[in-house]
Amino acid sequence: MSSSRLLHPDEYELETRSSADSQESFNLDEADFESQVPPRPRRLLRRMPFLSRVFASTYSGYRRLKPSRPLISASARPSCLRRILFRRACFYLHAVVGIILALLILTAILRPSYTRPPPHYTALRSAVSHSSASGRGNPDNEKVFIAVSLYDRGGKLAQGQWGSTVLQLIDLLGEDNVFLSIYENDSGPEGESALQALEKQVSSNRSIIIEEHFDLSNLPRVTIPGGSKRTKRIDYLAEVRNRALRPLEESETQYDKLLYINDVLFDPIDALQLLFSTNVDDNGIAQYRAACAVDFSNPFKFYDTYATRDVQGYGMGLPFFPWFTSAGGGQSRRDVLAGKDAVRVRSCWGGMVAFDARFFQGGAKPAVEMGGEKFPVRFRSAPDLFWEASECCLIHADIENPPSNGAEIVDTGIYMNPFVRVAYDSRTLSWLWTTRRFEKLYSIIHDIGSRLVGMPWFNPRRSEVRGQAVEETVWVPNDKDDGGGSFQTVTRIAGNDGYCGRRGLQVIVEHRKEGQDGFESIPVPTSKVTGVIHSVFESFLERNTAHTLDESRHAPPLEDQDDIVTSTNSPSTSSSAGYKTPPVFHTHSPSPSLPSSYHPNINDSHISFGQKPVTKMYPIANVDDTAGFMAAARALKLDPNAYRKVSSVVAASEDASSEHGSLSKSHDDFAKTPTFADDFVNVDADFTGPDNDSTLASFVTEPMPLEVAEQSSASEFVSADTFATTSHVSVERKEDREYQTTFETWGTPELRDKPSARVRRVLIRGLPTAWKTPARVLSLIHGGTIESISVTPSGTAQILFCDAEACKAFYDKYPNGIDLDQERKVTVFVEMGREVDVVSSQLSFSLSTGATRAVRAVGVDLGVTMHQLSDLAAGNHRKVEKILDSYVPGEARNVIFRFCSINDAVRFRAVIVRNESWEQCNIQYAADPCELATGYHTN
Repeated sequence: MSSSRLLHPDEYELETRSSADSQESFNLDEADFESQVPPRPRRLLRRMPFLSRVFASTYSGYRRLKPSRPLISASARPSCLRRILFRRACFYLHAVVGIILALLILTAILRPSYTRPPPHYTALRSAVSHSSASGRGNPDNEKVFIAVSLYDRGGKLAQGQWGSTVLQLIDLLGEDNVFLSIYENDSGPEGESALQALEKQVSSNRSIIIEEHFDLSNLPRVTIPGGSKRTKRIDYLAEVRNRALRPLEESETQYDKLLYINDVLFDPIDALQLLFSTNVDDNGIAQYRAACAVDFSNPFKFYDTYATRDVQGYGMGLPFFPWFTSAGGGQSRRDVLAGKDAVRVRSCWGGMVAFDARFFQGGAKPAVEMGGEKFPVRFRSAPDLFWEASECCLIHADIENPPSNGAEIVDTGIYMNPFVRVAYDSRTLSWLWTTRRFEKLYSIIHDIGSRLVGMPWFNPRRSEVRGQAVEETVWVPNDKDDGGGSFQTVTRIAGNDGYCGRRGLQVIVEHRKEGQDGFESIPVPTSKVTGVIHSVFESFLERNTAHTLDESRHAPPLEDQDDIVTSTNSPSTSSSAGYKTPPVFHTHSPSPSLPSSYHPNINDSHISFGQKPVTKMYPIANVDDTAGFMAAARALKLDPNAYRKVSSVVAASEDASSEHGSLSKSHDDFAKTPTFADDFVNVDADFTGPDNDSTLASFVTEPMPLEVAEQSSASEFVSADTFATTSHVSVERKEDREYQTTFETWGTPELRDKPSARVRRVLIRGLPTAWKTPARVLSLIHGGTIESISVTPSGTAQILFCDAEACKAFYDKYPNGIDLDQERKVTVFVEMGREVDVVSSQLSFSLSTGATRAVRAVGVDLGVTMHQLSDLAAGNHRKVEKILDSYVPGEARNVIFRFCSINDAVRFRAVIVRNESWEQCNIQYAADPCELATGYHTN
């Protein structure tokens, strides 16, 4: 073992040296031991070997008093260089990994995320764990409605961990406080049997509906580009979720909370925390309109970004903690980083949501302001085509506290609770408690990554405020019902759900194969594609309009065309039966008052007798294709009075030419002279191109002055010896063709047999709670057929009569109101509407076919229950007033469906007459009881 002391040069010993050291040149000055100054001892490095290895220049061989070469010699072999770099890289990599592990451990111990809940969370968990009584997790015995829309192919959910967790939750809430509603469809025999087995274990009130196959015919269909009719995916999802809420419509129990659960795995105590611990006030009562859990598809990735928006309506960032971006004020992001249990948002879902049940039940509308107009609220879809919004986001838009300013939203009453986390598989659920402890370390990476990828995505409707006039780009279909159309900018009143949407369209795959997704995305038409389509269409029109008159199907019969001959420059035809203007040659006119085409060149005209003119004439309009002709006419953008102005100028020119005495024959002996207007009509197609729009506009707006017409007629129509034509076409045929071109034969439009717009609406105000249903209100209406009725939660009913006279008679009959209860002195007041109500064409047609609000079905199958009848009638958001079911043994079953509007009745009858299971029934309209009644009536 060599000594660490410094040796005299005479006492040097041989030591192991590297090949790189052996190649050095000997430096005499460095070898002089006397000239060297002993270095100071590196006590810190000597005490800490790790630091000495990092910062020491070398640590192999003997330690030199002064380095004689750089760290890596230029003469070092490449293999040694690579070896040194690899060792250093491995060392620094180990150092970085060590630092990260140290940060993870320190953060998990000292600053964990969402692992230290507020005291009332701990108190509720302790109360549950120290008791076994039913309802131990529901100290105030609140009524909870649990809704589930389930797709369980194979039955793994119902018979697995999900089903057992739901049973535990019912036990914690108390079986007397819970109603469980499950709707399942298309899950196959295994899913059906598993759910039936679960139903036998449920001890609370329940409604479990299993449908072997969901009938898409009851859903609205849209026409997509290409002409096919498809069902929107959001329409389907909204209907499925609404079917799980149907027991609420018939229940007399007033529920406090509505808990909607997806096919997620969760801790039942977390569900209690979501229901009763989120955003509690000073009295320990949870205050929210909606509170959502946070769902994960893996231990790190947040799943439900489609339905979640921050408090200002921005979309999500990258799908890991803290989920929200710093866009706008970044309030939701700050709430998450602060560890709040009530993160303010505008919408969320998270696999499990607790709602204030008041918004979903009938009866009195909550006194608080709501974003939507309909009550009770239900899941729905966005009405625009190629604008998609999740039904889970729209439901929050309908119940939120609507903001008055989109940029200054503080609180909407909707919260996301990161203490409550759910997952879609058991492995992910088991890791969530561990991964949350150090997730605060992600915040910087999340912010940088979201900015780099441009999140949140831009939404042009995010800042819209309900009731304001806004400009929106929407898809406007054409009139052909073939899925065609274009995006157009329109001005309309904004709703409260613009922040939920995005551009796109997803439709259901109706006949999907094994392994195929249940929906597909339809490409959004772009303006470029639309432009190409328009170009192709215009080219097609130009090709068709380029035919001569002979090629047109509107041309005169062939035998008449053969008789048309034209003679020019023949002195012997001065007394022929008529004359015509020379052929038209299109040249550019220097005069702004004259069209380019109105320059006949007399000297250059050399058409011999008997030769057909080669003048290209455009076919007259196809009067049978009115829509196509009007579209072409609108494209010309002509002045409505242009034709009258031109006609007056032509008449003046004809009078002037006759005064010059150029012809001795009367007009009765000649064919009709082609006038300036004729040339205008025949050459209009030449001006339809984009290069000639300005020329045409100036020509139309500046008709030819009279003096110019006189000069033209004097110089160009001096003598019949110059131009003469012979034609055997009758005057009547020529006039007919001209009339078809100018629409003169159409005559004055007859007055339509359509009633004038009059007031047809009455309002009944002050309805008590027991009378706030359409059926009760309609029992008071009589004397006429009703078009529609609506009743607001505030107790005001609007009844729209079909006939204005019946409306006026009903109003005059009750000048002092209607007494509902004379003993209690309950009176409602009848008012007349202030604005006129237009009788739409659809209503006129429906009434002409005998349509009413009531549809009678005779011969209904006895196996159809009243619940099924109600579901059928209320499908597609139709509003039903009442269903009357009567059956006399030995006779056919008779069912009358009464709707709240004629439109709903017409749509219902159209659906049911096409239903194979109802083909044996006689489906007709029944009389409106309000028309037959003369006073109060119950049926």
